[in-house]
Amino acid sequence: MSESIHIKEQLEALLKKAGQGYEGEFNASIGGEKFVSATGGNTTFYDAADDFLIIGVDNDKRGNVVFTVPKSLVGDGPHPVPWYRGKISWSADVGGGSQVIESGWAEVTFLKKVYERIGAKGDIHFQLPDGREIEGHFQIERR
Repeated sequence: MSESIHIKEQLEALLKKAGQGYEGEFNASIGGEKFVSATGGNTTFYDAADDFLIIGVDNDKRGNVVFTVPKSLVGDGPHPVPWYRGKISWSADVGGGSQVIESGWAEVTFLKKVYERIGAKGDIHFQLPDGREIEGHFQIERR
């Protein structure tokens, strides 16, 4: 029997573990129709190996967006971050099924407390395999 769990369950577990210490918002839409409106504990800026993981899960569970940015970026930004294949796939759940982001970019500015990166803000412009485009804005910060 397989012990793997679905991406939705993994995100919920990660948010429960890490998301409690963050505040902010993450909004995303396709064609002007919002599918992610996340606030507070439904947003996360997580330190994951070589990358920062940025997550927004809709408050009403309509969908989510997950992407990473490299820790190696120098300075606060703004940094244009083109889609790249990292250890964690960029993905979006748009009404019932997780899809891998096919292309796009994010613009990210790091939020800092003294020298430590404690969050990020910026915009996303992603494309799904079926050609639909996701646009959004986020600002997430550790409390």
